[in-house]
Amino acid sequence: MAASCPLPVTPDLPTLRAKLQGLLQFLRDALSISNAHTVDFYTESVWEELVDLPPETVLAALRKSASETEALPSETRPLVEAEWEAGGWWGRRGGKGGGGEGPGRRSEPPGGSQQNQLPEKIIMNYYEKYKPRMNELEAFNMLKVVLAPCIETLILLDRLCYLKEQEDIAWSALVKLFDPVKSPRCYAVIALKKQQ
Repeated sequence: MAASCPLPVTPDLPTLRAKLQGLLQFLRDALSISNAHTVDFYTESVWEELVDLPPETVLAALRKSASETEALPSETRPLVEAEWEAGGWWGRRGGKGGGGEGPGRRSEPPGGSQQNQLPEKIIMNYYEKYKPRMNELEAFNMLKVVLAPCIETLILLDRLCYLKEQEDIAWSALVKLFDPVKSPRCYAVIALKKQQ
């Protein structure tokens, strides 16, 4: 039989609700950026609608914040979404598909079929057409990536508040399982039922 020891103290429900409300207030304005699709960004001038600052100002602020965050020890920066790599927040060039040539290209399409592939000329035409807006697109994507951990934290806090409201739960907490730099989804919501 396992030895019993006291469980760690966790924040009470009013403290959690206050944090949840603060996060909700912050995200209320930012959710429209997170929900915007890249196609809408280009076709409906989303940047002008949602952000009052020029893309260069946003990029400079996010890069400064990223370099300051990188300097902190990992335990002081929970829910870091991604590492700063190659001058951008979204990781390796070419995305998860890896090593193709040109913008957004894969060396082989999913499933190995050439059937639904756009011709290289059409892709390059789009690339050239929107190349002048690359700073805008980079800032837009960085904002979305920065907001993602806030939204994930909101969901985790909401689930924890729900558990704390239940009368049959003896203890509940968010537990960090490993370093958030390895994966931002390193937290578990854990609860213990009261013994009957």
